[in-house]
Amino acid sequence: MIKQQDLSRFASEMLEFLRKKKINSLKSLEEKVGEKFDLGEGGIEIVEEDMDGSKGYIINYKIPATGTPISIRVGYGSDPFFIWIESGDHLDEEGYQSLGPNHLGNQTQFKEIGASFIDIRNELRRLAGD
Repeated sequence: MIKQQDLSRFASEMLEFLRKKKINSLKSLEEKVGEKFDLGEGGIEIVEEDMDGSKGYIINYKIPATGTPISIRVGYGSDPFFIWIESGDHLDEEGYQSLGPNHLGNQTQFKEIGASFIDIRNELRRLAGD
């Protein structure tokens, strides 16, 4: 299970990853689709996926046999962006909605965060405690 106290570290690592890989727009994200990157305890993968009938991108921070503590879902055009978080406990994070436990026992929650990469970075900073 993912420990709640580790979520801020994972958010910091995801934020640093986006900065180092210069992912700050749909175009820069599209260029990285299909790539996987080692990071911390796990890795990040970037995939293109059909999300409720429209195309979008997902940036997953995955930790083998533990879960996906942070997942960023980016829609095309003016579709909203979402951050999904997982933790062994339900988090009382402002604006997050619960989906309940997943198959690994982690509580899955999500939040709509706007439609820009600035919004993504701001939410990751907030989760990181910056």
